[in-house]
Amino acid sequence: MARWHRLVLPILLLQAVFLLQACSLSRVAVRGVTPALDNFVEALFAEPDLDLARSAMETDLHLIDGLRRTHDQDRLRELQAMASTGYALVYCEGTDNVRAGRLYLRARDLGLALLGSDPFALEEEAFQTWLAGCGKKELPALFWTAFPYGAWMNLNLDSQEAIFRLPRVEAMVRRCLELDESYFYGAGHLFLGALDCTRPRFVGGDPEKGRQRFQTAARLDGPHFLLPLFFEARHYCTASLDEERFDAIMAVLDEDPAPYQSHPQALLNSWCLRELALLREKRAELF
Repeated sequence: MARWHRLVLPILLLQAVFLLQACSLSRVAVRGVTPALDNFVEALFAEPDLDLARSAMETDLHLIDGLRRTHDQDRLRELQAMASTGYALVYCEGTDNVRAGRLYLRARDLGLALLGSDPFALEEEAFQTWLAGCGKKELPALFWTAFPYGAWMNLNLDSQEAIFRLPRVEAMVRRCLELDESYFYGAGHLFLGALDCTRPRFVGGDPEKGRQRFQTAARLDGPHFLLPLFFEARHYCTASLDEERFDAIMAVLDEDPAPYQSHPQALLNSWCLRELALLREKRAELF
């Protein structure tokens, strides 16, 4: 028995050393490739060709997921939540809302993992205390929990979950704006502006207030980013029956697309141009 131990134990120890080294090297490799992934995702959202970006986004999503299985990191979770939300919005909503909903919930779960807690499980007083304690360090986690969850709710308006949890999602988005209203191109203003426009007035809806939020986002983003204009056309103009403003926004479809295609968010601009064209085709139904 002693001889068996003398032969086998060194082998087992050697295997353990190799495994530890392999794990360490994997973590080093993931840490080394994460900055490159930032560049990949940045390049992805700067791609104006919707078809080309779709293939790249699907590849990036698989790559990030694989890297997270090797060595999970907060930044990888954030990138995956961002890419999942973008893919659901651009390629699934309107054609496969069930799949879009699954991707939004996946992004929400990544945001919750970033937060390290479930704010929806807290009692109201504890939730308010927790939310007030969230600072800029928690901003990405807060945003990538609330924004995709809100997008899922928009696809499931009759869901009891959406009805009861929307106030907390709204509160989380408001906290994001308090921390940095320009985060992710002022998307928090777009989220709240859409709520202002789609809610009935008797529960606090106010399309004019929503329009002001869209204009705030546009001011924060600078020229040639179309998402605030698209939100204004889709939500404000249709809610207030403002045909004149609707037609003014649609004029961008007749402009030179080059400035929009060279924007850092060219992918979202291309999607906006596509969706604005569809809205213009439905003009007679909307007004």
